[in-house]
Amino acid sequence: MADEQLCVVGVGALGWAIATRADGLGMDVAGVKRTPVPIDHIHRVYPTRGLREALQDARFVVLAVPLTEETEDTIGRPQLSAMPEDDYLINVARGAGRSSKKRLSPVPCAAERLPGPG
Repeated sequence: MADEQLCVVGVGALGWAIATRADGLGMDVAGVKRTPVPIDHIHRVYPTRGLREALQDARFVVLAVPLTEETEDTIGRPQLSAMPEDDYLINVARGAGRSSKKRLSPVPCAAERLPGPG
């Protein structure tokens, strides 16, 4: 995992805990937070409006936002399109952070790309 790029979308307690462990593994960690202030273990912090920029280089993206009207559909077709082809989207959010209004099959998501056992 060392030198891999991780973007944590939602740097609350859960997102920060994930970022801390990823940093400990030697990952290059970026975070997306409504109020972009420097945060220990996160090398770059982007404001919410900078989400697409934050996703561009991330091999791993963790969605850790709470369920609110503001965070519903945080990750949709435009954001998935900004991510590299060989990325992984890990949704640990409590709710609908990933768009479910339409099937996003033309742009694969992590669940469709994660290798299965065996």
